[in-house]
Amino acid sequence: MAEEYVEGKDLILYKWNTVDTEWEPVACATDNSFETTLNFLESITKCDESTRRRPTSKNYTSSISGLVSTKASQISGKVYSDILQEEADNMTKSWYAIYTPEVTDKTFEKYFEAYINSISFAAAREDNMTFDAELAIDGDAVNTDPFATT
Repeated sequence: MAEEYVEGKDLILYKWNTVDTEWEPVACATDNSFETTLNFLESITKCDESTRRRPTSKNYTSSISGLVSTKASQISGKVYSDILQEEADNMTKSWYAIYTPEVTDKTFEKYFEAYINSISFAAAREDNMTFDAELAIDGDAVNTDPFATT
């Protein structure tokens, strides 16, 4: 049996549409990442000098680079670049998801609430408008859709 690998095209960034209660694709991603960081407490005593390590908390971040879509959101009719910029400006926390749009044997799913930690747009005269964003995830990232109705 030949091995299959998850490709970048298999993962898409979505944003939860609170009006139509569905996940909408934010933009055409060219690159995205999801990172988990554990924070450890290390202790040592005079009675037992062996170091004790235990995780005390975890942080998640996600980054995305992509092409700005001209598709307007069903929520407000605004283009997603405007929505993302407004959420960064207003420090708005929203639900996002990174997942494969089709159920396959290489499905990846992460759902999370996040703030836009940083965002930038670039628009060369003859090229598509691009953006880079970092999402600061607040709370846990989960593997199942928190809005699923089944």
